[in-house]
Amino acid sequence: MFRVTRRRLAAISLLAAGALLTSACSSEVGAAAVVDGKRIEVSTVHDALADLEDITEGLTQTDVLGLLILEPMWRDVGAERGVGFTDQEVQTMLDSVLAESGEDSQEFSQGSIDVLRADLISSTLLNDPEQQDAVEDIQMRIEAADVDTNPRFGEFSPEQGLTPVTPSWLVDSPPNP
Repeated sequence: MFRVTRRRLAAISLLAAGALLTSACSSEVGAAAVVDGKRIEVSTVHDALADLEDITEGLTQTDVLGLLILEPMWRDVGAERGVGFTDQEVQTMLDSVLAESGEDSQEFSQGSIDVLRADLISSTLLNDPEQQDAVEDIQMRIEAADVDTNPRFGEFSPEQGLTPVTPSWLVDSPPNP
């Protein structure tokens, strides 16, 4: 027969509390962000960054997550203005970039396709003569969105977007004598 002693129960409680405290995640475990109830998984960010790092310069996980947060908003604003790109169109563009750089074609993750789609739509709309309308529309959507980010990836605000943060508990240690 299995007996739960007070000591064993205390140890289990301590381990559970430690796991929660050290996870450093947003309100949802495994999520890089939650936007209006829709999760963006940490693995989606990592897969997209891995797919795109060879064909982009200086792309960070903060950049990737920032575009993934905004992608549905840009997609909706673009659709209302007749600007959009299917997954296949984005994959074709990625294949042409690889071909130009002498790389073999590859299958890209959905996250990397969404990142490039957000970039393509935003670039198209921001270079349009009616860009001010698009900017006002996207800004309204960003302000209305409920965005919760994992602190590991940064802090999101409608004014600044996603910005990296240094945890307050990390301090520089003095140099050794």
